[in-house]
Amino acid sequence: MSEATLWEQVKEAIVALGGKATYAEIVDYVVENNPGTARRNVLTGIFACTVNHHARIHYMAREEGVADQAYDFLFQPGSRPGTVEWYEPERHGIWGNKRGEDGRLKVVQLEPGKAASQTTPRRSAKGESVPARRLKKKPVRN
Repeated sequence: MSEATLWEQVKEAIVALGGKATYAEIVDYVVENNPGTARRNVLTGIFACTVNHHARIHYMAREEGVADQAYDFLFQPGSRPGTVEWYEPERHGIWGNKRGEDGRLKVVQLEPGKAASQTTPRRSAKGESVPARRLKKKPVRN
């Protein structure tokens, strides 16, 4: 059994999976490498580490403020639910928790990020360059 915390196990998984993965891929990796770990616990660990996931306020991120803790390393693209990638504040914007007018804690984008470009290098958890995916150009029709 691993001595790493659940969020550290999730971090190890996203690094091993290349900086982008589905929930299922992360859960499978963690359970395979840490026998006895409950699949459901891994899923809640993913939520807790995802800076823009609405449920994270029920786990480790229970206070108001910027998502800048060691466990704030995942981002869920809006177009791909069930998929997370390495959080890059300069690209995804600054996320955190803020109290709404109703007094309830909510996950919000505090500052917008810059639009992603094909030339912007992505970084892994270890700070290594991760190859960018090339976008296919659509043929121009005359």
